[in-house]
Amino acid sequence: MAYSFSQLSLPSNAPTAENRATAVSPNGKWLVTAGGGTGNLLVFKKSGLNFVYDHTETGVIGASTVYGLAWSPDSNFLAVSDGTSVRRLFAVNQTTGVLTAQTLDTAGAGASWSCNFHPTLSNYVVFCGNSSPFIQIFKRSGTTSTWNLVASSTVSMGNTTGAGWNA
Repeated sequence: MAYSFSQLSLPSNAPTAENRATAVSPNGKWLVTAGGGTGNLLVFKKSGLNFVYDHTETGVIGASTVYGLAWSPDSNFLAVSDGTSVRRLFAVNQTTGVLTAQTLDTAGAGASWSCNFHPTLSNYVVFCGNSSPFIQIFKRSGTTSTWNLVASSTVSMGNTTGAGWNA
């Protein structure tokens, strides 16, 4: 199969700051991108072979710069790392693309620079950063919107800018 690439059309209110993170959902239906310092996430929906601008999630992360985006394997959740002490996780409505904030236990969290879901288990997400705790793993509590801290590391590894799993 041959692929062709073209520039996505952006809305007039699109942020003009640099793009720091882009992620396509595993089901191929959604593309989310974020720039620096706007707090906005631009949501694009698959239409045929293209992604078409759908809407902007305005101010969902304050005025922070997004450094990492990660989709759960089932495409139902989006994790966001923005360099602050707040861990951000959203449920994604698969019809509208609207994001709904999830509740994370983030007591004592250091800055978060990257995030990633377990490759097969959509109920585990890891956030990594450059201050203690450097790594935090959360597990979803049943079918609720609450995610509980299940493991963390206070061992200094310098600036941890990549999160991953060995499944």
